[in-house]
Amino acid sequence: LEVIFEDDRTDSKTTVSAVSKLINVDKVPVIIGATWDYLTNAVVPVIDQEKVVLITPSTLPDTLEATSTYLFETHAPVAVHKAAVEVFLSRFKNPRVVSISINVPWGTAHLDTFKKAVAAAGGTVLKEVKLPSFDNNDIQGQLTLVKPLQPDAILTALTFGDSVAFLQ
Repeated sequence: LEVIFEDDRTDSKTTVSAVSKLINVDKVPVIIGATWDYLTNAVVPVIDQEKVVLITPSTLPDTLEATSTYLFETHAPVAVHKAAVEVFLSRFKNPRVVSISINVPWGTAHLDTFKKAVAAAGGTVLKEVKLPSFDNNDIQGQLTLVKPLQPDAILTALTFGDSVAFLQ
């Protein structure tokens, strides 16, 4: 077994180039990688055309825009968290909830799961905030708009920098 790796720099165009190089130059039969949904989504046409197996260790199945017989996900879908969110929301009678997520398939999958959990808990989604950037959004500005709504809970699907800003 020989491991050959490429750095995709978390960029979809670089990911496509890296996967193409691994397939066409290095002649690998299997690729483990494409960590984020948008990276995996970008390379599905390549693995389909070249008939090379791609195993993605962390792309969530419910964030994929395309499927392939050559694509294998090893991560559970976001939807498995619905029950845990319902348990959390059961602390409140008719919970009033705000959701904040990034506007990418990963964020959308979380938002869908949050909405189903809120409905199952007999609650109401007061506001859905879809942030435009992958990170470094104006979280404080959004929280200023959310505060007057007085939600019982704010459910988030944020990346690292935005999570820190939210907690601060």
